[in-house]
Amino acid sequence: MSDYWVRVSELSDDFAAKKNAAEEYWKEHPKLDGEGERDKYWTLQNAAMTAAIRWQEYCTANKHLS
Repeated sequence: MSDYWVRVSELSDDFAAKKNAAEEYWKEHPKLDGEGERDKYWTLQNAAMTAAIRWQEYCTANKHLS
């Protein structure tokens, strides 16, 4: 596998892990009404979104390497 696809896979795995963490937290705290729950959820959501953006930016900038 080329370095490009290795990196794409790593970034994809990172996004999936962060997305799953946010989803699991949501399942455990669906009302987000406990102390700090809303902030924790948005921190997890922001981490997932940042990971998705990193994946997309890498793919866009390096597609020529595929």
